[in-house]
Amino acid sequence: MAALLAIPFLVPFFFLITMSIRTEADYRADPVGLPTTFTWDHLTDAWERADLGSGLVNSLITSAVGVVVACLVSMAAAYWFSIHRTRRADRLRWAIVVGYAFPAVIWLIPLFVIAARNGLTNNLIVLGLVYGASNIPFGVYMIHSFYRQVLRSEIMDAAALDGAGTLQTFRWIALPLARPAVAALAALVFVWSFGDLLFAVTFLQDSSKWTIPIAAATLVSRQTITPQGQAAAALVALAPSLVVVLVAQRALVRGFGGGSAD
Repeated sequence: MAALLAIPFLVPFFFLITMSIRTEADYRADPVGLPTTFTWDHLTDAWERADLGSGLVNSLITSAVGVVVACLVSMAAAYWFSIHRTRRADRLRWAIVVGYAFPAVIWLIPLFVIAARNGLTNNLIVLGLVYGASNIPFGVYMIHSFYRQVLRSEIMDAAALDGAGTLQTFRWIALPLARPAVAALAALVFVWSFGDLLFAVTFLQDSSKWTIPIAAATLVSRQTITPQGQAAAALVALAPSLVVVLVAQRALVRGFGGGSAD
């Protein structure tokens, strides 16, 4: 069943692969059929013309920063809400979660103005921090929901009887229990950050700092690039995210399933 559900998502990716490696003559003969001849020229041409190598490194930096920030803050906040089950804490938690529902464009421009006034644009670390902060509300909701299923009161009581403090309980009990949820959150934040174009094109004007979605979009928009070259650029930009999803699919299932999957 899972394989059947994955077909609609894998078919476009398969089409990008076949398009990016077919020759010009093969494309003219049958643009949508399976290729009969192969070439790596389109991939190498797109890699060099768009400087996709530099864009890949920049995207990895911003995505890594976003993952670390989102996971660390979300874990700490979700744990705090789990041990402070008061009405005021619940209101604060829902206020954070509701903030995730607002479109990014509402606060993106004010944030950019503040960053520009303080000389914080064209900075990959700052962009990574923005990615992390943008995903904290979702991370808090996700990990807190996970904690509600696995971090039972008897576990907390047993830790307290053993003399464990708040930080010790967090380090030795809460963190190990939350690994599936944290792994799932890390994968989702990486995929979102790596594929982001709106935030990146807003905060990064220097071409040497462009992430791979900007570099690929710039190449695709050129009139001189062939459809095969466009497909090659899109393939390079999408491949890392697909790899992360495939590697983390078990963690995604456990993270959303409350750790019930073996």
